Amino acid sequence: MLKEYWDLFREWVKNTLRSRIFWLGIVCTLFLAVLVVRLFQLQILDGAAYYDSYVSRTKKEITTTATRGTIYDRNGVVLAGNEAVYNLTVKDTSEYTKANGDFNEMLLRLIEIVKKYDGTIVTELPVIIDDDGQFAYSGKDSAIRQLIRDVYGTSYIEEKSKEGEDVYTYDAETVMKRLMKVSYNFTTRWENAETISKEDALAICNIRYAMRLTTYAKYKSTTICSDISPELQAAILENQQQLLGVEVEQSERRVYPDGVYFSNILGYTGKPSTQELETLQESDSTYEATDMVGKDGLEQYYESELAGTKGNDTVYLNNVGQILDTIDSEPSVRGNDVYLTIDHDLQVAVYHIVEQRLADVLVGKLTIEDFEADDSTLASEFQISVKDVYYQMFNNNILDEKHFSDDGASEAEKQILSLYEGESTLAIRHILEEMVPGATIQSELTEDMQDYMEYVYTFLREKGVITASEIDTSDETFLAWKNTEISFYDFLSYVISKGWIDSSKLGAESAYSDSSQVMSQILSFCEENLSADSGFRKLVYKKMIHNEQLSGNLVCLALIDQGILDADNASYEELQNGDAQTAFTFIREKIGNTELTPAQIALDPCSGSAIVTDTTTGELLAMVSYPGYDLNKLSGTVDAEYWNKLINDQSEPLYDKATQVRIAPGSVYKLVTTSAGLEEGVIDSSEYINCIGTFDKLDHPRCWIARETGGEHGPLNTVGAIEQSCNFYFYEVGYRLSLNENGEYDAERGLAMLRKYAEKYGFGEKSGVEVAENLSQISTEYPATSAIGQGTNNMTAISLARYVTALATDGKLYTFRLLSKICDANGNVIEELIPEGEQIEGISQSTYDVMREGMYRVVHAAGTAAGAFTGLQIDIAGKSGSAQENLSRANHATFISYGPYNDPKISVTVAIPHGYMAYNAAVVCRYIYQYYFGYIDMEDILDKSYNTLGESATYSD
Repeated sequence: MLKEYWDLFREWVKNTLRSRIFWLGIVCTLFLAVLVVRLFQLQILDGAAYYDSYVSRTKKEITTTATRGTIYDRNGVVLAGNEAVYNLTVKDTSEYTKANGDFNEMLLRLIEIVKKYDGTIVTELPVIIDDDGQFAYSGKDSAIRQLIRDVYGTSYIEEKSKEGEDVYTYDAETVMKRLMKVSYNFTTRWENAETISKEDALAICNIRYAMRLTTYAKYKSTTICSDISPELQAAILENQQQLLGVEVEQSERRVYPDGVYFSNILGYTGKPSTQELETLQESDSTYEATDMVGKDGLEQYYESELAGTKGNDTVYLNNVGQILDTIDSEPSVRGNDVYLTIDHDLQVAVYHIVEQRLADVLVGKLTIEDFEADDSTLASEFQISVKDVYYQMFNNNILDEKHFSDDGASEAEKQILSLYEGESTLAIRHILEEMVPGATIQSELTEDMQDYMEYVYTFLREKGVITASEIDTSDETFLAWKNTEISFYDFLSYVISKGWIDSSKLGAESAYSDSSQVMSQILSFCEENLSADSGFRKLVYKKMIHNEQLSGNLVCLALIDQGILDADNASYEELQNGDAQTAFTFIREKIGNTELTPAQIALDPCSGSAIVTDTTTGELLAMVSYPGYDLNKLSGTVDAEYWNKLINDQSEPLYDKATQVRIAPGSVYKLVTTSAGLEEGVIDSSEYINCIGTFDKLDHPRCWIARETGGEHGPLNTVGAIEQSCNFYFYEVGYRLSLNENGEYDAERGLAMLRKYAEKYGFGEKSGVEVAENLSQISTEYPATSAIGQGTNNMTAISLARYVTALATDGKLYTFRLLSKICDANGNVIEELIPEGEQIEGISQSTYDVMREGMYRVVHAAGTAAGAFTGLQIDIAGKSGSAQENLSRANHATFISYGPYNDPKISVTVAIPHGYMAYNAAVVCRYIYQYYFGYIDMEDILDKSYNTLGESATYSD
C-alpha cells in the first residue's frame, strides 16, 4: 500500500518537474520574495534615510524681517508707525500645471472672492486700465522699462535695437498681450476676453508678476492682498481646498496717522525696484527683492536707521524649496526710531490755513459770468468763471463718468449721460464732415469746430497714426494749418502725401495703400475710436458746459449723488428746481468751506507752501506742501487706481511745493539787491531816489504803482523803497551795479554782482533738507528786472526760508535738517543733530539794520502788507512779493517774515504759485503767527472762526 502511494508521489513529482508552469511559479515566487525583502528594507529598515534622500534635504539660512522703526515729531507724536494686519498670501506649491492654465483658473477664483469682500489685489505692474478701457502705463519710467525687460528679455531687446526698433516704445496693450500669452499661458479664449474681464486679467498678471520674486525661494509667500477683513479671512478658509497655496498670514503694515499733512516729508515704503535693490545691497547684502524699504522722503533717506537688523532661521528645505524643519533661530532687531524737528500740530494747522486761504482767493475771484482776459487785463483783475469750476469736475476726474451708466446711476447722472451722448454723436458727425473733400477752411469754422478739429489732430498724433517725429514744423503747409488758413482735410491729405502716417496703427494690411484708402481708414479710425477717447469726452463736456447745454445744477447734483459733496433735502430740491444762480451760490459755498477743495478744482491758485523755522536754533518746525496725498494708499502695496489719480491730478500733489517748485520770488528778492547796493557802495541808505513811475534808462520797465494806478512813489530812501516795494528804486540799484569803472553799462557785471550776494544767502545751493529738492536758479538776464526778483530768478520756498532766517539772525545761514535725533528701541539717543549755522561774510550790521527796519515798515502804517497784519498781537517784520511769469495767468504770491521783531523766535515763509497778490501769502503768515503764539487754536482753525480777513482792498507787491 505504501509502495503504491510512493509510486504515485514519484510520478507526480516527475510530472511536476517536467511542467513549465511549475518552474514559472518557482521563478515568480523567488521574485516575490526578493521584492518583499527589498520593500521591508526600504520601508522599515531604511525608510527614514531614503525619505531624506527623496526630499533632498538642504540646510539653509533664511532671513526674517525686522520691525521698522517709528518716526516721531519733535514732541513724540507718531508720524509713521506699524500695525498688525492680516494679509492674503500665495505660495507656489507645485500643485498646479501652469502650462494649461490651472494656476490661472485658481487665481481667478481667488480674485472673485477678494472682490466680493471689497479686497484690493496687489499692484506690481506699472499698468492700469484707462478711461478708454485700454491697458496704459502708470508709474515711474524705471518700472515700465523693467517690465518690458522682464517680458521680452535682454537678448530680444538688443536684437530689435540692431534692427532699428526700440522695444521700450511699445505701448502697454502690446506688452500686456505678450505677458498674458507667452509668460503667463493665458488661453486664446482668455486672451479674447470671452470669459474673463480685462480687470481680472490684469489682477492675475499682477499676482504672478509679484510672485516672480520668489521663483527660486518657494518657502517664501507673496502678499497679494493687504489688511484683509475678517469676512474675507473666513471666505478664504471656507474655500481652502480649491485655493491650494493661498493662506492668511499676520504681518505688519506701515501706517501714517496723518499722512496727508506730511506726505512731502515722510515718503512711503514698498518693494525696491531693481536699481534700488542694487544700491541697497551695496551697503547691506541681506536686502532682498521682497523686502519693504523706504521709497521716498525720510523713509528712504533714513532707511539704514529705520530698517533694523534681520533675524536668521536655519532650516531644512526639500527639493522644491519648501521648509521641512527649523533647527535654529536668531531673532531680528527692531529698527531705530527717528525724531524730527517738525511740530505735528503746527504742520497740521499750517496746512489747513494754506488750504483755506486758497479757497478764499477762489471764492473772491469766482464769477457767474464768462471771463476772458485780453492783453490789457491786469493779472490782479483776472476772474474765474464758475463754468470753469464745473468743467474741472470732469477734467480733473472728480466726477466718476463710469458711474453715469451704472444701474445705480441717479437721475442727474442719467441726464448728463443722455446729454453727452447726443452732443458727442453730433460732434463726431460734424468732425467727419470736415474730413472729406470740400471741407471748410479752419478760420471759417465756428470756434467749437476749430477746437474739435485741432483735437482730432492731437488725437491722431497721440495714437501714433500721425508720426510726430516725422512732421516738419517749419513746413509751409503745416504752418498754414496752425494759422487756420487751410481745412483739416487739406492738411491731412498733405500729411498722407508726405508719408507722415503710420498705416499699421489703422489696421491696414499693407503699408502701401494709396492716399484715398489711407484717408478712408483714418475716417473709420476716428469714427470708431473718438467716442471712447477720454480727451475727446472732456472736450465735449467743456463745450456743453460753456454753451450752457449742461447746467451747473446738474453738475452739482451729480457731485452730491456721488458723495463728493453733502447737501440736505432742501438744498437738493433747490438745485433741481433752481437756476444758474442757485448752482453758483451752492458751489461757491462749498468752495468757501473747503468741502470742494482747491486741489480738486485745480484752477489758479490750487497749491502753495509754508515753512516755519525756529530762528534761535535753525530748526524746521513746519514744512507744508499743499496739496498732500494719502501715504497709506501707497505704502506697501500701491493702490493703482489712487496712484493713477495722483499722477493725473492737475494740482500735482506728488510734486513738493516747498522744496521742488520754483517760482519767480518777486519783491522778496529786493533785500538781496539792497545788500548788493549798500555793500558795493552804489547807494547810500540815506540817499533819495525819485520814482517817476517809468524807469527811463533801459527798456522803460514800469514800477508796479504806475502799472496798477498810473501813479508814482516820488523820492524814497532805502528803508522807504523796501516799505513801498518800489520797483523804480531797485531798477536804479540794478542799473548802478551794472556800471563799470568808466561808467559804462555792462549787464554781465550787474548780474554777477547780484549773483554774488544771492549766493551769500544760500541761493544756488541746496538747503540741506533730506528730501528731494531742486536748486534755486539765480537770474542770468536783465539786471534791472532781476533786481526786483524777476528776470530768470526762480526760487524754491525752502531757499526763501533759509534766506529770511539769515535776515532775522543778522546773517546766520543755517543748513536745514529735518532730523532732530535717532534713538534705539529702548529710547537711548544714538545721534542728536544740532543745526549748523555759519555767519555770512561781507554784509555789515548796518546793512542788516536798514533791511530790518524796512521789513518792519512793510507790515506797519503805509507798508505794502500792512493790511494783512492790522491788529496782529505780535510785532513782526516781513517782505511781500508778487511776480508775473505768464501773461495769461495770475501773479505768484510770496511773503517772508520773522517775529517778534525785536527778539525773533520764528520765521515764516509762504509761497503761492499764481496766488494773484502778495497779500494772500501775507494773510497766511498772519494766521500762522497767531496760531504759533497761542492767539488761535486748532479748534478755531478747523471750524474756520479764525478766518476774518477777506480780499485785499489795495494792491500789494
